[in-house]
Amino acid sequence: MKGRILESGEDYLETILILQNRNGEVRSVDIATEMDFSKPSVSVAMKNLREQECITVDEFAKHSEVSDALRGV
Repeated sequence: MKGRILESGEDYLETILILQNRNGEVRSVDIATEMDFSKPSVSVAMKNLREQECITVDEFAKHSEVSDALRGV
């Protein structure tokens, strides 16, 4: 994992973990709904977490699915 995760990033990772445990999969739209954030805000956060190698995204899934949420954390 690169760099330090800010508190907002930790909030996203916690939400991802909760949704993953609840639903078995996590989509950005689910994160936006759960956190009451806009989809564009979540998209930016997911990009940052991918760049920090905190998450991976399964782009071949039916719906772009966030996976390996806490890899290395």
